[in-house]
Amino acid sequence: VLELDISLKAANLQIKNGENFKIETNSKYISINHENEKVEITEQEHSWFSIDTNARLIITMPNPSILNEITINGGVGKIDIDSLKGNKLDLNLDAGKLDCSNLEIYEKAVINGGSGGTKIMGGTLNDLALTMDVGKMTLKSSLTGNSNISCGVGDTDITLIGVKDNYKINVKKALGTFKIASESVKDGQTYGN
Repeated sequence: VLELDISLKAANLQIKNGENFKIETNSKYISINHENEKVEITEQEHSWFSIDTNARLIITMPNPSILNEITINGGVGKIDIDSLKGNKLDLNLDAGKLDCSNLEIYEKAVINGGSGGTKIMGGTLNDLALTMDVGKMTLKSSLTGNSNISCGVGDTDITLIGVKDNYKINVKKALGTFKIASESVKDGQTYGN
């Protein structure tokens, strides 16, 4: 598999590591189309009254798998990722929560955080474009290339992996707190060289 395209409304998503590529679901609303090297997974529209909070989608990825393109559109469900590697990532969260242990993106990472909270606790993100309108963002990662982080209302806590001299961050923020390496950063302040 080289391309993964996931669009969910309410189901919970788990991406874990294992020996073989496998997709499992317990939801009748999730359709899976696996053609050539592309997997498309879509949760169909359904009534809010028929939402199953136990609906889940589990994807097992062999380690080390490096995908060319990853697109994840999350809904109100929780997303748990053990480890995910790829060249390009487009991650759009809604009201759901993201917990990711390791995220390695080598070319371009676009993340639109949701109100449920976004937590990425390891990895490397190249050319990160991160937007957090509302909610808590916790990011512990190495950032490479040219990254842009835009935060609205909520708390942002960033721990950069590597030495401070590898980074230059110009901060423009609205309401809420913004921390880098546990230090509060003010609007207009520059961090690093």
